[in-house]
Amino acid sequence: MSLLRLTQLAKQSTDPFSQAHLTIDYVHHEIHEGDFFEYVNAQDLTNGQVLSFLVVTPDTTKWPHFGFLIGAEAEFDLKMYEDATPDSDGDLVTAPAVENSNRNSANVNTTLIYGVPVLGAGSRGTLLRQWHGASGKNTGGKAGTSSEIILKQNTKYWFDITNSTVSDNFINWVVSFYEHTNK
Repeated sequence: MSLLRLTQLAKQSTDPFSQAHLTIDYVHHEIHEGDFFEYVNAQDLTNGQVLSFLVVTPDTTKWPHFGFLIGAEAEFDLKMYEDATPDSDGDLVTAPAVENSNRNSANVNTTLIYGVPVLGAGSRGTLLRQWHGASGKNTGGKAGTSSEIILKQNTKYWFDITNSTVSDNFINWVVSFYEHTNK
């Protein structure tokens, strides 16, 4: 690369007023590239009600770098299982759907999310993570990953969100991931 081109690139990544270098983190870069996806939903759960969903990863070298956050008005439990074998995956989520965070990108996610999976005689798999979210007098509770988890390819992940209170509990969740080809 020529010295002129390097100088041009350096100017593009420098603030014109402070001369500070401008950078973005890798996840932000994936959003710009159109490879970052989110699924956002909310539901009011009754006493002890369990909401389950399934994440299915593709059998490719495109691995999801996965994170999620659950928030609620009151107490709840969140469990994540790996290698689930349900009787039925359920229905592919469509309303709301998994969305590309770059609304100008035509890229489509290969990691799929299903609502209302049916366990039947199957297995949730191996318990991988467990959180308990609680609330204080004036604020709701939240729980989730503090860093990303790179999910295994060709694997089903079962999630249970349980209302741990005796009253209704409004719960919202955000599943976010970018898909990066492993080399």
